[in-house]
Order: sequence, then structure tokens, then C-alpha cells
Amino acid sequence: MNFRRTRSLLVQTKVLSRWVTRKLYAIPSDHALGVAMRDIKALGKKPGHNQELAVALWGTGVYEARMLASFVGDPAKLTSTQMDRWCRDFDNWAFCDAMSFNLFDRSPHAWDKVNQ
Repeated sequence: MNFRRTRSLLVQTKVLSRWVTRKLYAIPSDHALGVAMRDIKALGKKPGHNQELAVALWGTGVYEARMLASFVGDPAKLTSTQMDRWCRDFDNWAFCDAMSFNLFDRSPHAWDKVNQ
């Protein structure tokens, strides 16, 4: 089920991708398609919270899929270990901001991570 949903979201992001968007916003990733953040946010609202889907999206390595994971992830099901794992993958400020402001800050582990 999540494989199909992940694939469906990736196809939708590819449809929305624009080379000019990638250049305009200087998206810092070799794996970026060039989808505007407003479109990523809109796509992220469709599936609702689904932690398994968020993990699958993150696992693709695609910039926009990882951004989608920040909207799809379920703060209640996000583990401290998962937060640490994803943080090790951050290679630009955009992932840090998206995860922090869309998912991590809503997690029951948020304050523990601040102190860590």
C-alpha cells in the first residue's frame, strides 16, 4: 500500500517539477526535481499523517519526497531514533527547517531533543 502511495506522490512531484524552479530557489540537492514549496505543501496535505509513508518517502533520497515526509510524518508515531536517523541525513538547511517546523516540533520527543 505505501509503495503505491509513495510512487504516486513521486509521480505527482515529477509532474510539478520545473528546471527553472530548481535554479530560481537554488535547491541544494543533486536529487531535486524542482518543485515549488507551495506545491509540496499541497501534496503533503492529501495523504494525511502516515509515518510508514513518511519513512518510505524519506528513503527515496529525492529532495521533494523528503520534504513531503515532513508533512506526512505522524508526530505521535515518530521515534527518537527516527529523528536521529533523519538528522544524520540532513545535507542542507531546507531539510533541517522543514523537519523541525513541520514534524519534529510536534513530536513528544521535541524538548528532549533540544536538550540533547
